[in-house]
Amino acid sequence: MDWKYLKNIGVYVLSAVLSILLIAYIVFQAFGGFKSKIEVMVADKYTENDIMTLEAYVMRNEIILYSVYQGGINYLYPDGAKVGMNTVVANVYSGDNVLTDRSYLIELDNQISILESSNITDTLSIKDTTAVDSRISDLYELMCYRLSYGDINFVMHKKDDLLVLLNRRAIITKKIPNYNDKIKLLQDEKLSLSTGNENIIDTITTENSGYFYTEADGFEIMFASTKAANLTVPQFKNMINSTPDTYTRNNIYGIGKIVVDYNWYIACVVTKDELRHFKENNKYDVIFTYSNDVKLNMRLERIIQDPVDPSIILLFSTGRVLENFNFLRKQSIEIVRSSYTGYRVPISAVRQNKEGRDGVYILDGNIVKFKEISVLIESNGYYIVEAQDKMNDEEYYKKLGLYDLIITKGTKLYEGKVVD
Repeated sequence: MDWKYLKNIGVYVLSAVLSILLIAYIVFQAFGGFKSKIEVMVADKYTENDIMTLEAYVMRNEIILYSVYQGGINYLYPDGAKVGMNTVVANVYSGDNVLTDRSYLIELDNQISILESSNITDTLSIKDTTAVDSRISDLYELMCYRLSYGDINFVMHKKDDLLVLLNRRAIITKKIPNYNDKIKLLQDEKLSLSTGNENIIDTITTENSGYFYTEADGFEIMFASTKAANLTVPQFKNMINSTPDTYTRNNIYGIGKIVVDYNWYIACVVTKDELRHFKENNKYDVIFTYSNDVKLNMRLERIIQDPVDPSIILLFSTGRVLENFNFLRKQSIEIVRSSYTGYRVPISAVRQNKEGRDGVYILDGNIVKFKEISVLIESNGYYIVEAQDKMNDEEYYKKLGLYDLIITKGTKLYEGKVVD
Protein backbone atom coordinates (compact mmCIF):
# COMPACT_ATOMS: atom_id res chain seq x y z
CA MET A 1 0.00 0.00 0.00
CA ASP A 2 1.34 3.40 -1.04
CA TRP A 3 1.00 5.37 2.23
CA LYS A 4 2.58 8.44 0.71
CA TYR A 5 -0.10 8.49 -2.01
CA LEU A 6 -2.91 8.12 0.51
CA LYS A 7 -1.40 10.89 2.61
CA ASN A 8 -1.35 13.23 -0.39
CA ILE A 9 -4.98 12.32 -1.17
CA GLY A 10 -5.99 13.04 2.47
CA VAL A 11 -4.28 16.43 2.44
CA TYR A 12 -6.02 17.26 -0.83
CA VAL A 13 -9.47 16.26 0.49
CA LEU A 14 -8.94 18.14 3.76
CA SER A 15 -7.84 21.24 1.88
CA ALA A 16 -10.90 21.03 -0.34
CA VAL A 17 -13.22 20.68 2.66
CA LEU A 18 -11.58 23.64 4.39
CA SER A 19 -11.88 25.70 1.21
CA ILE A 20 -15.57 24.83 0.89
CA LEU A 21 -16.14 25.75 4.55
CA LEU A 22 -14.30 29.05 4.06
CA ILE A 23 -16.38 29.87 0.97
CA ALA A 24 -19.55 28.93 2.84
CA TYR A 25 -18.53 31.18 5.75
CA ILE A 26 -17.88 34.12 3.40
CA VAL A 27 -21.22 33.58 1.66
CA PHE A 28 -22.95 33.25 5.05
CA GLN A 29 -21.51 36.57 6.18
CA ALA A 30 -22.14 38.30 2.85
CA PHE A 31 -25.80 37.34 2.89
CA GLY A 32 -26.28 38.17 6.57
CA GLY A 33 -26.31 34.61 7.90
CA PHE A 34 -28.47 33.10 5.18
CA LYS A 35 -30.59 36.22 4.78
CA SER A 36 -31.24 36.84 8.47
CA LYS A 37 -33.28 40.03 8.75
CA ILE A 38 -31.86 42.96 10.71
CA GLU A 39 -34.03 45.72 12.17
CA VAL A 40 -32.67 48.75 13.98
CA MET A 41 -33.82 51.78 15.96
CA VAL A 42 -31.95 54.99 16.72
CA ALA A 43 -30.70 55.59 20.26
CA ASP A 44 -32.20 58.98 21.07
CA LYS A 45 -32.70 61.01 24.24
CA TYR A 46 -35.91 60.18 26.09
CA THR A 47 -37.35 61.19 29.45
CA GLU A 48 -39.39 58.74 31.53
CA ASN A 49 -41.31 59.85 34.61
CA ASP A 50 -41.61 57.73 37.74
CA ILE A 51 -45.27 58.32 38.59
CA MET A 52 -47.35 57.59 41.69
CA THR A 53 -51.16 57.64 41.51
CA LEU A 54 -52.96 59.02 44.57
CA GLU A 55 -56.40 60.22 45.62
CA ALA A 56 -56.39 63.97 46.18
CA TYR A 57 -58.82 66.20 48.07
CA VAL A 58 -59.05 69.80 46.89
CA MET A 59 -58.99 72.60 49.48
CA ARG A 60 -59.95 76.17 48.46
CA ASN A 61 -61.39 79.32 49.98
CA GLU A 62 -64.95 79.35 48.62
CA ILE A 63 -67.86 81.60 49.55
CA ILE A 64 -71.39 80.31 49.04
CA LEU A 65 -73.86 82.56 47.19
CA TYR A 66 -77.38 82.52 48.63
CA SER A 67 -80.86 83.48 47.48
CA VAL A 68 -83.85 84.18 49.71
CA TYR A 69 -86.13 82.60 47.11
CA GLN A 70 -86.48 79.22 45.51
CA GLY A 71 -87.22 79.34 41.81
CA GLY A 72 -85.75 79.01 38.36
CA ILE A 73 -82.14 80.21 38.09
CA ASN A 74 -80.52 81.83 35.05
CA TYR A 75 -76.75 81.85 35.42
CA LEU A 76 -75.09 84.71 33.61
CA TYR A 77 -71.53 83.28 33.71
CA PRO A 78 -70.09 79.80 33.05
CA ASP A 79 -68.18 77.78 35.61
CA GLY A 80 -64.67 79.12 36.22
CA ALA A 81 -65.39 82.61 34.91
CA LYS A 82 -63.48 85.41 36.63
CA VAL A 83 -65.89 88.02 38.00
CA GLY A 84 -65.42 91.27 39.89
CA MET A 85 -66.96 92.59 43.08
CA ASN A 86 -70.62 93.67 42.83
CA THR A 87 -71.17 91.60 39.67
CA VAL A 88 -74.61 90.14 38.93
CA VAL A 89 -73.93 86.45 38.30
CA ALA A 90 -77.47 84.99 38.35
CA ASN A 91 -81.17 85.84 38.35
CA VAL A 92 -83.88 83.91 40.19
CA TYR A 93 -87.33 83.70 38.58
CA SER A 94 -90.72 83.00 40.08
CA GLY A 95 -93.12 80.38 38.83
CA ASP A 96 -92.94 76.67 38.23
CA ASN A 97 -92.35 76.74 34.48
CA VAL A 98 -89.23 78.87 34.21
CA LEU A 99 -85.91 77.13 34.85
CA THR A 100 -87.42 75.05 37.64
CA ASP A 101 -84.97 72.31 36.77
CA ARG A 102 -81.62 73.91 37.47
CA SER A 103 -79.68 70.86 36.21
CA TYR A 104 -81.35 71.15 32.79
CA LEU A 105 -79.87 74.59 32.15
CA ILE A 106 -76.45 73.34 33.21
CA GLU A 107 -76.86 70.42 30.81
CA LEU A 108 -77.77 72.83 27.99
CA ASP A 109 -74.59 74.80 28.66
CA ASN A 110 -72.60 71.56 28.65
CA GLN A 111 -74.07 70.45 25.33
CA ILE A 112 -73.29 73.84 23.77
CA SER A 113 -69.71 73.68 25.07
CA ILE A 114 -69.20 70.17 23.65
CA LEU A 115 -70.49 71.17 20.22
CA GLU A 116 -68.42 74.36 20.14
CA SER A 117 -65.31 72.31 20.96
CA SER A 118 -66.28 69.79 18.27
CA ASN A 119 -66.21 72.32 15.42
CA ILE A 120 -62.97 72.28 13.42
CA THR A 121 -61.71 75.82 12.78
CA ASP A 122 -58.69 77.34 11.05
CA THR A 123 -56.73 76.95 14.27
CA LEU A 124 -57.78 73.31 14.62
CA SER A 125 -57.45 71.65 11.24
CA ILE A 126 -57.11 67.88 10.77
CA LYS A 127 -56.46 66.63 7.22
CA ASP A 128 -57.41 62.97 7.70
CA THR A 129 -58.80 60.55 10.21
CA THR A 130 -55.47 59.05 11.31
CA ALA A 131 -54.69 61.54 14.07
CA VAL A 132 -58.20 61.71 15.50
CA ASP A 133 -58.63 57.91 15.28
CA SER A 134 -55.43 57.45 17.25
CA ARG A 135 -56.62 59.88 19.94
CA ILE A 136 -60.03 58.15 20.12
CA SER A 137 -58.36 54.75 20.49
CA ASP A 138 -55.92 55.96 23.18
CA LEU A 139 -58.64 57.69 25.20
CA TYR A 140 -61.01 54.73 24.92
CA GLU A 141 -58.32 52.30 26.11
CA LEU A 142 -57.43 54.62 29.00
CA MET A 143 -61.09 54.86 30.05
CA CYS A 144 -61.46 51.07 29.94
CA TYR A 145 -58.28 50.66 31.97
CA ARG A 146 -59.42 53.11 34.66
CA LEU A 147 -62.90 51.57 34.70
CA SER A 148 -61.38 48.13 35.30
CA TYR A 149 -60.00 49.55 38.56
CA GLY A 150 -63.38 51.01 39.54
CA ASP A 151 -62.51 54.65 38.75
CA ILE A 152 -65.99 55.58 37.51
CA ASN A 153 -65.47 59.29 38.21
CA PHE A 154 -62.55 59.41 35.75
CA VAL A 155 -64.66 57.79 33.02
CA MET A 156 -67.59 60.15 33.62
CA HIS A 157 -65.32 63.19 33.37
CA LYS A 158 -63.64 61.92 30.19
CA LYS A 159 -66.83 60.98 28.33
CA ASP A 160 -67.25 64.54 27.01
CA ASP A 161 -63.68 64.50 25.64
CA LEU A 162 -64.46 61.26 23.81
CA LEU A 163 -67.69 62.73 22.44
CA VAL A 164 -65.81 65.79 21.11
CA LEU A 165 -63.35 63.52 19.26
CA LEU A 166 -66.18 61.43 17.78
CA ASN A 167 -67.95 64.62 16.65
CA ARG A 168 -64.77 65.91 15.01
CA ARG A 169 -64.40 62.61 13.18
CA ALA A 170 -67.90 63.06 11.77
CA ILE A 171 -66.82 66.42 10.29
CA ILE A 172 -63.58 64.99 8.87
CA THR A 173 -65.41 62.10 7.20
CA LYS A 174 -67.92 64.59 5.69
CA LYS A 175 -70.90 63.19 7.56
CA ILE A 176 -71.68 66.70 8.78
CA PRO A 177 -70.17 70.10 7.79
CA ASN A 178 -70.26 71.59 11.30
CA TYR A 179 -72.41 71.86 14.42
CA ASN A 180 -73.47 75.49 14.04
CA ASP A 181 -77.16 74.70 13.51
CA LYS A 182 -77.34 72.46 16.59
CA ILE A 183 -75.54 75.09 18.67
CA LYS A 184 -78.03 77.73 17.55
CA LEU A 185 -81.00 75.53 18.48
CA LEU A 186 -79.62 74.94 21.98
CA GLN A 187 -78.82 78.62 22.45
CA ASP A 188 -82.35 79.56 21.40
CA GLU A 189 -83.81 77.04 23.84
CA LYS A 190 -81.69 78.44 26.65
CA LEU A 191 -82.75 82.00 25.74
CA SER A 192 -86.43 81.06 25.68
CA LEU A 193 -86.12 79.55 29.15
CA SER A 194 -84.41 82.61 30.60
CA THR A 195 -86.64 85.25 29.02
CA GLY A 196 -90.07 83.97 29.90
CA ASN A 197 -92.98 86.10 31.07
CA GLU A 198 -92.21 85.46 34.74
CA ASN A 199 -90.67 88.18 36.86
CA ILE A 200 -87.17 88.20 38.32
CA ILE A 201 -87.62 87.85 42.07
CA ASP A 202 -83.97 87.90 43.13
CA THR A 203 -80.69 89.10 41.70
CA ILE A 204 -77.50 87.43 42.93
CA THR A 205 -74.61 89.88 43.23
CA THR A 206 -71.07 89.06 44.32
CA GLU A 207 -69.55 90.73 47.37
CA ASN A 208 -66.06 89.56 46.42
CA SER A 209 -64.09 89.19 43.23
CA GLY A 210 -63.00 85.70 42.26
CA TYR A 211 -63.93 82.70 40.16
CA PHE A 212 -67.60 81.85 39.79
CA TYR A 213 -69.07 78.33 39.90
CA THR A 214 -72.71 77.36 39.52
CA GLU A 215 -72.61 74.32 41.78
CA ALA A 216 -71.63 73.75 45.39
CA ASP A 217 -70.81 70.20 46.49
CA GLY A 218 -71.50 70.81 50.20
CA PHE A 219 -67.84 70.58 51.29
CA GLU A 220 -66.80 74.17 50.66
CA ILE A 221 -66.71 75.14 54.35
CA MET A 222 -65.31 71.79 55.49
CA PHE A 223 -62.42 71.88 52.97
CA ALA A 224 -61.55 75.57 53.27
CA SER A 225 -57.88 76.26 52.52
CA THR A 226 -57.65 78.36 55.70
CA LYS A 227 -57.47 75.02 57.54
CA ALA A 228 -54.32 73.93 55.69
CA ALA A 229 -51.78 75.62 57.98
CA ASN A 230 -52.91 73.75 61.11
CA LEU A 231 -54.40 70.62 59.57
CA THR A 232 -53.95 67.39 61.58
CA VAL A 233 -54.49 63.75 60.66
CA PRO A 234 -57.66 63.42 62.84
CA GLN A 235 -59.08 66.65 61.37
CA PHE A 236 -58.46 65.45 57.83
CA LYS A 237 -60.16 62.10 58.48
CA ASN A 238 -63.12 63.96 59.96
CA MET A 239 -63.28 66.11 56.81
CA ILE A 240 -63.34 63.21 54.36
CA ASN A 241 -65.95 61.34 56.42
CA SER A 242 -68.23 64.37 56.88
CA THR A 243 -71.72 64.76 55.42
CA PRO A 244 -72.12 67.43 52.70
CA ASP A 245 -73.98 70.59 53.61
CA THR A 246 -77.17 71.39 51.65
CA TYR A 247 -76.80 75.15 52.29
CA THR A 248 -80.54 75.37 52.87
CA ARG A 249 -81.49 76.92 56.16
CA ASN A 250 -83.54 79.81 57.59
CA ASN A 251 -85.28 80.37 54.26
CA ILE A 252 -82.05 80.95 52.32
CA TYR A 253 -80.78 78.66 49.58
CA GLY A 254 -77.28 78.15 48.21
CA ILE A 255 -77.20 78.64 44.43
CA GLY A 256 -73.48 78.81 43.60
CA LYS A 257 -70.11 79.96 44.92
CA ILE A 258 -67.15 82.27 44.46
CA VAL A 259 -63.54 81.13 44.87
CA VAL A 260 -61.83 84.12 46.44
CA ASP A 261 -58.18 83.10 46.66
CA TYR A 262 -55.56 82.14 44.09
CA ASN A 263 -53.82 79.78 46.49
CA TRP A 264 -55.31 76.32 46.80
CA TYR A 265 -54.21 72.91 48.07
CA ILE A 266 -54.54 69.20 47.55
CA ALA A 267 -54.23 66.71 50.42
CA CYS A 268 -53.22 63.10 49.77
CA VAL A 269 -52.80 60.10 52.08
CA VAL A 270 -49.61 58.03 51.62
CA THR A 271 -47.98 55.09 53.36
CA LYS A 272 -44.70 55.21 55.25
CA ASP A 273 -42.98 53.42 52.38
CA GLU A 274 -44.33 55.93 49.84
CA LEU A 275 -43.20 58.84 52.01
CA ARG A 276 -39.53 58.13 51.25
CA HIS A 277 -40.03 59.63 47.78
CA PHE A 278 -41.02 63.05 49.15
CA LYS A 279 -39.35 65.92 50.94
CA GLU A 280 -41.05 68.92 52.51
CA ASN A 281 -40.74 72.23 50.57
CA ASN A 282 -39.68 70.44 47.38
CA LYS A 283 -41.69 71.01 44.21
CA TYR A 284 -43.31 68.20 42.27
CA ASP A 285 -45.13 67.99 38.96
CA VAL A 286 -48.72 66.93 39.59
CA ILE A 287 -50.80 65.59 36.68
CA PHE A 288 -54.56 66.16 36.95
CA THR A 289 -56.14 63.39 34.90
CA TYR A 290 -59.65 64.88 35.13
CA SER A 291 -58.40 68.09 33.45
CA ASN A 292 -56.92 66.67 30.24
CA ASP A 293 -53.74 65.63 32.08
CA VAL A 294 -52.71 69.21 32.76
CA LYS A 295 -49.47 69.33 34.76
CA LEU A 296 -48.99 71.79 37.64
CA ASN A 297 -45.77 72.30 39.55
CA MET A 298 -46.84 72.22 43.21
CA ARG A 299 -44.92 72.72 46.44
CA LEU A 300 -45.08 70.10 49.18
CA GLU A 301 -46.02 72.50 51.96
CA ARG A 302 -46.40 70.02 54.80
CA ILE A 303 -45.92 66.36 55.66
CA ILE A 304 -48.56 65.76 58.32
CA GLN A 305 -48.10 62.87 60.76
CA ASP A 306 -49.68 61.79 64.02
CA PRO A 307 -48.09 60.03 67.02
CA VAL A 308 -50.99 57.55 67.20
CA ASP A 309 -52.53 57.31 63.72
CA PRO A 310 -50.16 55.71 61.13
CA SER A 311 -51.70 57.68 58.23
CA ILE A 312 -49.49 60.30 56.58
CA ILE A 313 -50.86 63.30 54.69
CA LEU A 314 -49.03 65.22 51.98
CA LEU A 315 -50.26 68.80 51.55
CA PHE A 316 -49.37 70.38 48.18
CA SER A 317 -50.02 74.01 47.22
CA THR A 318 -50.11 76.18 44.11
CA GLY A 319 -51.18 79.68 43.12
CA ARG A 320 -52.15 78.80 39.54
CA VAL A 321 -55.81 78.79 38.54
CA LEU A 322 -56.51 77.56 35.01
CA GLU A 323 -59.55 78.01 32.80
CA ASN A 324 -61.78 74.95 32.43
CA PHE A 325 -59.96 73.24 35.27
CA ASN A 326 -61.90 70.49 37.05
CA PHE A 327 -61.94 71.19 40.80
CA LEU A 328 -63.81 68.02 41.70
CA ARG A 329 -63.38 67.66 45.46
CA LYS A 330 -61.97 64.12 45.32
CA GLN A 331 -60.07 63.04 42.25
CA SER A 332 -57.22 60.81 41.10
CA ILE A 333 -53.94 62.59 40.43
CA GLU A 334 -50.49 61.46 39.33
CA ILE A 335 -47.37 62.78 41.04
CA VAL A 336 -44.05 62.69 39.22
CA ARG A 337 -41.66 61.50 41.92
CA SER A 338 -38.60 61.63 39.69
CA SER A 339 -37.60 61.80 36.02
CA TYR A 340 -34.96 59.78 34.17
CA THR A 341 -33.36 60.95 30.93
CA GLY A 342 -31.30 58.65 28.76
CA TYR A 343 -31.62 56.38 25.74
CA ARG A 344 -34.72 54.26 25.22
CA VAL A 345 -33.89 50.60 24.61
CA PRO A 346 -36.34 47.69 24.04
CA ILE A 347 -35.88 45.10 26.76
CA SER A 348 -35.98 42.39 24.07
CA ALA A 349 -32.83 43.88 22.48
CA VAL A 350 -30.66 43.56 25.61
CA ARG A 351 -27.96 40.88 25.64
CA GLN A 352 -24.93 39.92 27.73
CA ASN A 353 -21.36 39.75 26.48
CA LYS A 354 -18.73 37.16 27.46
CA GLU A 355 -17.90 39.17 30.59
CA GLY A 356 -21.54 39.03 31.67
CA ARG A 357 -22.15 42.76 31.09
CA ASP A 358 -25.54 43.97 29.86
CA GLY A 359 -25.63 45.70 26.52
CA VAL A 360 -27.05 45.80 23.02
CA TYR A 361 -25.77 45.02 19.56
CA ILE A 362 -25.52 48.03 17.28
CA LEU A 363 -24.88 48.37 13.56
CA ASP A 364 -21.79 50.45 12.77
CA GLY A 365 -21.80 50.68 9.00
CA ASN A 366 -22.26 47.00 8.17
CA ILE A 367 -20.40 45.72 11.22
CA VAL A 368 -22.15 44.43 14.34
CA LYS A 369 -20.71 45.79 17.60
CA PHE A 370 -21.60 45.29 21.26
CA LYS A 371 -22.24 48.38 23.39
CA GLU A 372 -22.68 48.24 27.17
CA ILE A 373 -25.66 49.85 28.93
CA SER A 374 -26.52 50.92 32.47
CA VAL A 375 -30.25 50.68 33.20
CA LEU A 376 -31.90 53.64 34.99
CA ILE A 377 -35.57 52.55 34.95
CA GLU A 378 -37.87 50.02 33.28
CA SER A 379 -41.22 51.04 31.78
CA ASN A 380 -43.67 49.47 29.33
CA GLY A 381 -41.26 47.03 27.70
CA TYR A 382 -38.34 49.46 27.52
CA TYR A 383 -35.31 50.41 29.57
CA ILE A 384 -34.16 53.99 29.95
CA VAL A 385 -30.38 53.62 30.03
CA GLU A 386 -27.66 56.02 31.07
CA ALA A 387 -26.52 58.44 28.37
CA GLN A 388 -22.93 58.35 27.15
CA ASP A 389 -20.61 60.87 28.82
CA LYS A 390 -17.66 61.63 26.52
CA MET A 391 -16.30 64.36 28.79
CA ASN A 392 -15.98 62.39 32.02
CA ASP A 393 -15.86 58.73 31.02
CA GLU A 394 -12.68 57.40 29.43
CA GLU A 395 -14.46 54.19 28.39
CA TYR A 396 -17.41 55.96 26.78
CA TYR A 397 -16.64 54.23 23.46
CA LYS A 398 -17.66 50.89 25.01
CA LYS A 399 -21.10 52.22 25.89
CA LEU A 400 -24.23 52.96 23.91
CA GLY A 401 -24.08 56.43 22.40
CA LEU A 402 -26.45 59.01 20.97
CA TYR A 403 -27.80 58.04 17.52
CA ASP A 404 -26.28 54.55 17.61
CA LEU A 405 -28.34 52.08 15.58
CA ILE A 406 -29.64 49.54 18.10
CA ILE A 407 -30.35 46.14 16.54
CA THR A 408 -33.85 45.22 17.68
CA LYS A 409 -34.27 42.16 15.46
CA GLY A 410 -31.65 39.78 14.17
CA THR A 411 -30.36 36.24 14.62
CA LYS A 412 -26.92 34.85 15.49
CA LEU A 413 -25.48 38.24 16.32
CA TYR A 414 -21.95 38.63 17.56
CA GLU A 415 -19.19 41.21 17.75
CA GLY A 416 -17.65 41.78 14.30
CA LYS A 417 -20.37 40.17 12.24
CA VAL A 418 -20.63 41.63 8.72
CA VAL A 419 -24.14 42.54 7.56
CA ASP A 420 -25.18 43.61 4.07
